[in-house]
Amino acid sequence: MRAPPAVRVALAALFLDMVCQSLVYPAMPELLRSLTNGTAASSAVLFGFLAATYAAAELIGAPFMGRLSDRIGRKPVLAAGFLGSSLSFALAASAPDVALLFVGYGLAGLTSALIVVVNSVIADSTPEEERASAFGLVGATFGVGFVIGPVIGALVAGLGLRAPFWTAAGLSFVAFLLVALALPESLPADRRSKQTMRFVWPWQSLSVLGRWPLVRGLAWVALMNGLALQMLIGVWVPHATYRFGLGVAENGWLLAGYGLVMALSQALLVPRVVPKLGNRRAMLVGLGVSSIGMLEGSYHQNLKTLPEYYAALDDGRLPVTRGVLLDDDDRLRRHVIMRLVCAQDLDIAATEARFGIDFRSYFAPSLARLAGMAEDGLVEILPGVIRVRDAGRMFLRQICMCFARYVGAGEQGTRFSRAI
Repeated sequence: MRAPPAVRVALAALFLDMVCQSLVYPAMPELLRSLTNGTAASSAVLFGFLAATYAAAELIGAPFMGRLSDRIGRKPVLAAGFLGSSLSFALAASAPDVALLFVGYGLAGLTSALIVVVNSVIADSTPEEERASAFGLVGATFGVGFVIGPVIGALVAGLGLRAPFWTAAGLSFVAFLLVALALPESLPADRRSKQTMRFVWPWQSLSVLGRWPLVRGLAWVALMNGLALQMLIGVWVPHATYRFGLGVAENGWLLAGYGLVMALSQALLVPRVVPKLGNRRAMLVGLGVSSIGMLEGSYHQNLKTLPEYYAALDDGRLPVTRGVLLDDDDRLRRHVIMRLVCAQDLDIAATEARFGIDFRSYFAPSLARLAGMAEDGLVEILPGVIRVRDAGRMFLRQICMCFARYVGAGEQGTRFSRAI
């Protein structure tokens, strides 16, 4: 399919916008810490609120941008949006304090809602039989932009913490010029909406989903999948920065690798899998095959082979092969192990208060096993905290096994993995 000129220009501008968004992401944790002179923990909290501000602004901006483009045309809305995006990145780049950074990022969230207008350009410009392929180009554009953006961020990181933001401001201005000078209007005047702008609140747009049960169900799936993805991305860079000391450049290359895998899956895997499996089964496979699920009271593993997985679904059964219900001791040990793995330290007093135990008596055998690792310099066992030292990070599995309930009980059976 050869995309119409309006689609090509809109996708090129969207690519630049995605580059800008992913370009500044690796630099944000360090910029926050430099503005606040705070601890890693307080900066991580601010990072979360900043991301939430961006998302809330995007939620408000999306229905407004879409309805406005229905009334006045796609081109003026896209042009104004990319110009606003350039200004928002410039504002963030020059922010002397966190408050102005929040203002700039909120404005960036409003303008990032331009994706809905780009989708409208595609719908305006392509026949119905080619529309699915055209919308697929949006996913590919996102993936490629997510690869290129962090790479540019890594390359300009040596110029200073604010260099990625100034670079993003310049690229957003290029997108504005591209739209203003090269984008043909895709919505003729006689097809524009005559409705007033009072129907643009997010909850009103979301309430429309209730009219179509299939769309409502897909929206819930997209919400849960997006929540999981954003939690991963939202924690990734702050954790890598504050816990492992990675800089802007290192985080940029990591995100570029993630984006490359995402782009390759969109371009190579999806076009081959969906025609063979169908839309429904492809989504089920992508979301669930061989996944380890964790609910509040259980762990479970899905069936591993496709025939078994499909057969269970066709019979109306959950495709689960095995699981275990958790008791209070399991939940306690899960908390201890997760803290050691994810944070490399465990607050003993907080654990005692949460679970109502005396930590040292409850875990006396575990602490006895851990004492040898403390002598080797892998962990610190202090009165109020257990902390994994730098030398112990390569031995996290052995450290956590000291608190595992089932390792000793199952030693006589078959073991399928080893720590080293």
